[in-house]
Amino acid sequence: MNAYSLFVSVGLIFALVCCFQVDAQIEGIYCGKENCYDVLGVTRDDDKKTIMSTYRKLARKLHPDRQRTEEDRKKSEETFPRIAQAYEILRDDEQRKEYDYMLDNPEEMYYHFYQYYKRKYSPKVDVRVVIVVIVTAFSIFQYYSQYTNYHDAVNTLSKQPRYRMQAKEIAKSEGLLDSDGPGGKRKRENGRKLTKEEVKEKEEEVIRGIIMRKMDIRGSYEKPSIMNVLWFQLLMLPIRVLQWIYWALRWIVLFGLLKREYGPAEKEYLIRRYMGLSALAWEHLPEQRREQLLAKELWIKAKYVVFAEEEAEKMRQQMAEDTKHKKMRRYLRRGGPGQITFGQEDVDMDFS
Repeated sequence: MNAYSLFVSVGLIFALVCCFQVDAQIEGIYCGKENCYDVLGVTRDDDKKTIMSTYRKLARKLHPDRQRTEEDRKKSEETFPRIAQAYEILRDDEQRKEYDYMLDNPEEMYYHFYQYYKRKYSPKVDVRVVIVVIVTAFSIFQYYSQYTNYHDAVNTLSKQPRYRMQAKEIAKSEGLLDSDGPGGKRKRENGRKLTKEEVKEKEEEVIRGIIMRKMDIRGSYEKPSIMNVLWFQLLMLPIRVLQWIYWALRWIVLFGLLKREYGPAEKEYLIRRYMGLSALAWEHLPEQRREQLLAKELWIKAKYVVFAEEEAEKMRQQMAEDTKHKKMRRYLRRGGPGQITFGQEDVDMDFS
């Protein structure tokens, strides 16, 4: 046998093996070895309306519930599922398209298996429902986290002597605690004398209430609000986009085209933008500090650059003179860790 004959023989054997593999593999999908069009008695050229009409006729004739004898019912229970399966495939535009592709390209057996089982076992859930559920769950988690953080902050503050004493003084001035302590009038309730533990609990409740009412806790520990959750943020997004567009156009027209002088709000905005401060951080600066920054006219970029250089130089001098910083530098030179990360709690507190 020459080389050419050997090559042709091997090719034929390979083709036959592939055909057997395809035939064996395809039996488990769509209508198996049968043609779905033949099962329904339609052609590939028939439209969806014709397929539906043909199926209804077959259903009226061959559905198990329409059979009168037990023998006919058993036969129908064997044959009708094939008809229903063929109809389910051909009535769906996407499945029919994939099935037609399989008929035209039977050699791509693994692709056909993937397409069939992906569609068969993929969840039939509306994507919009999934998005709503995810956003709702995340919003609930956000609010719960805010609530937990806020009450943790209140508990921490109620244990710190400085804030505890201030809260006690306010409670005494409002008559919530006796000037001599938590005893006196509070030692009886409903005609029953309170125990020391109950008196202490009452005092803690009063102190916590004063702190929650008087303390201005900001940042990630601020009082929980539904306005901070994702659902509300998404609902407000169109309004905020319009507000931002209006603000940007107003800025361009007034200060870009008309060259008007900046107002107080615009000056503060430019200063805090140069300093990298958020509106909340700027608001929390002491009023005297804000007035100093405005007095230096730092909304003018050139003046801010000079100010920033001066502040950086002051910081370098302070660090050079600071004893703790000197010790740290010596520690690093002796082989200490090259990078140190400091955790910063973002809790801002003030009695109002």
